[in-house]
Amino acid sequence: MNTMILLAFVATLGMALAAPQDVQILKSEQDVVAPERFRYDVVLSDQTEYKQSGLISNPQEPDQEKRELQVEGQYSFVSKEGDKVRVSYTADATGYKPLVYINEVLQNPPQ
Repeated sequence: MNTMILLAFVATLGMALAAPQDVQILKSEQDVVAPERFRYDVVLSDQTEYKQSGLISNPQEPDQEKRELQVEGQYSFVSKEGDKVRVSYTADATGYKPLVYINEVLQNPPQ
């Protein structure tokens, strides 16, 4: 579980650090109550945004290997073509479920 929180933080930090030199971090918030829950919110000056939150759905489980992490989030950016791309997702024991929007039009409706 702590590994998942660390990975989420590293991914967020990596995204911010990989941004071109002229892009500024406008907002960077985090709330981590390890290992129960976490939340990240990052906004960059190039209109890139990243939000993610997660929690353990069964914190009473004594075996840490059997604890289940539920994550939801979204990220968005402006493509080179000028389109607003947004991916909203959930991830849990049943898998990763993304919804992809381009200019707010859903590209992959749930089946």
